[in-house]
Amino acid sequence: MTYYEKFVLLAMLNTNIYLKKGKYFTTGDVYRIYYDMCKFVGEEELSLAAISQKVSKFKMMGIVNANITSRGRGGLTSQIVFIGDPTTLKNAIFRDGKFIRFVIYVPDIKRIYSIQIW
Repeated sequence: MTYYEKFVLLAMLNTNIYLKKGKYFTTGDVYRIYYDMCKFVGEEELSLAAISQKVSKFKMMGIVNANITSRGRGGLTSQIVFIGDPTTLKNAIFRDGKFIRFVIYVPDIKRIYSIQIW
């Protein structure tokens, strides 16, 4: 995987840990965590559309199951669930030295929900 794919996958893993409210989390939730992670390390962020494309790629790879649903005025979103064990994926990403700085990352939930994604 490329650096950005691993970065988005790590954001998805963190979303699964910190923002999962039920059986799934959404693309918007992933973007909020991803945006916060970018600010945490001073990285330039990708667009919501780019994040959605990466989620689709992970679906094709068999890492996640992502069903597209309509949110009315909010638009379309994907309901995302990991197929395998997320812990194994997270450990694999942390083996890449570029991501070790995220071991201590914990999102500020209040700030995350203040992020406008559209």
